[in-house]
Amino acid sequence: MTSERKGARVRSRPTLWCFGGMDPSGGAGLLRDGWTARATAPELDVTMVLSAFTWQGQGGTARVQPVSGERLLLCSAVLPAPAAIKLGLIPSVLVDDVRRVLSGRTVPIVLDPVLEASDGGGLGAQPDTLVRLAAAVTLLTPNLTEAQRLTGIDGAAPELLAALVTMLPGISILLKGGHDADAARVTDRLWHHGKEHVFIRARAAQDDVRGTGCALATAIACKLAYGHDLVQAVDHAIAWLDQTRVLARPGPDGRLHLPPTV
Repeated sequence: MTSERKGARVRSRPTLWCFGGMDPSGGAGLLRDGWTARATAPELDVTMVLSAFTWQGQGGTARVQPVSGERLLLCSAVLPAPAAIKLGLIPSVLVDDVRRVLSGRTVPIVLDPVLEASDGGGLGAQPDTLVRLAAAVTLLTPNLTEAQRLTGIDGAAPELLAALVTMLPGISILLKGGHDADAARVTDRLWHHGKEHVFIRARAAQDDVRGTGCALATAIACKLAYGHDLVQAVDHAIAWLDQTRVLARPGPDGRLHLPPTV
């Protein structure tokens, strides 16, 4: 995109909005969003909207302090118009405020339904309110555990995907298979426009890496901000994450983190 300014052709950069929590370890949250955007879409402008401060890592139970709804709305009101929006941690007390921010927007919106910290402990988000928020987005990206909590079904991936499609008609759903029992392969399932797309690849040998769900959702949102088709955006983001996770190294909390780490 270009615009005219004093006779010169000036390039207009698309903007991605990222809503999420501040993870002091750098493994997930807004820091991970920023690093992912720089790695996958360096020409994209990224603006951050803080939803909550969190205390997590070192194996302890997580704690969370949401920001006020007034602060979130004021921050959102002064941001440049987005080409896409990525939602991470949204505590239940902020769901109505975030829905107000999203109301009337026609840009792609990706929701990573964060329910609890990887080391344990809730982060202020509840399944029922996240389902209500998910009805207003373009793409929902739960892992199997999150899908079980959102649906209330202790089932396998095909059953969970079917339940989510029934609960949330009209949106796309990427059900991630990293937590399933298949030791050899990872199978991600994307439901989009009435069709299932399956992404299968070999499972990485290293231990679980923090922040992969956050990074994948952000990478997808970056591609959507550039106007990519959703299936293409998911395919590119999965391929990037698979290449990046082999470079994981220990973070300050002792867990493996995607690069870079704080």
